[in-house]
Amino acid sequence: MKQVCVFLIFISGITAGYGQNALLWEISGNGLEKPSYLFGTMHLYCDGDMPGNDSIFLCLENAEVLVKETDEDKIGLVKAIRLSRMNGDTTLKQLYTPEEYEELKRYFDTELDMNLDLLQNMKPTMISSFVLIRMLPCNIKETSGSERELSAWAKESDIPIEGLESPEYQAGLLDSIPYKTQAAELLKMIRDTEKTKRGLNAMIRYYRNGQLDSLYRVATEDTVAFNAMDEILLRRRNENWVRLLSESMKARTCFIAVGAAHLPGEGGLIALLRKQGYILRPIKSVE
Repeated sequence: MKQVCVFLIFISGITAGYGQNALLWEISGNGLEKPSYLFGTMHLYCDGDMPGNDSIFLCLENAEVLVKETDEDKIGLVKAIRLSRMNGDTTLKQLYTPEEYEELKRYFDTELDMNLDLLQNMKPTMISSFVLIRMLPCNIKETSGSERELSAWAKESDIPIEGLESPEYQAGLLDSIPYKTQAAELLKMIRDTEKTKRGLNAMIRYYRNGQLDSLYRVATEDTVAFNAMDEILLRRRNENWVRLLSESMKARTCFIAVGAAHLPGEGGLIALLRKQGYILRPIKSVE
């Protein structure tokens, strides 16, 4: 399997160049005894939307550990509910005017068949996931995500799974973004559902085709809260992850799977790892 993965790296150097427009990368150099792999994930899509299954699986099978943002298997239902709640006694009704709340409640009643009153204490960003799931071009039973598929593959191959962050830390990140900002984004999402749906479908299409640059552009454009969230959710975490990954990759081959938005840009993992002296080469997907 290792020889096949090396071949994929070689032909990618011919066809893909050394830009950032790839989802799967080989990490070598800077004293590494063995190469590791970096893969950009998408948390939510329909079954069959994982790009380049063969090349991804071959490199994962060559790894000694799957490293994700967090290990979801360690989060029980009770803990998940607790971590999804806003701090203190904050409620959704406090984050909106009466008219705005009724508008949101009406949308959940008619479009999602959900009672918003039962979600009073949940973080607005978490509630947004209910909206996005219904905007996918498939039913709920046919939804998937990169992390879910990679975890299943790793378990089948007896590859251990580790997380870069604890669930508690991730919940704290969302708490550091003002709930008012999160609430405004949720309302904006349901007020222009067609635009939200077009953006989501475009991201899935670019992801399926391995177009990282286009995916990043759509994910970060025209978002009121992005500048505030960028520092908290992307840049700061990327810097922390580079320090952790530098240790993890020293003596073992890691398959690192994190959100695709963490890879590109000056503050992205590709650039930060290169600044540390690592060599990153894109790996061509096999359809």
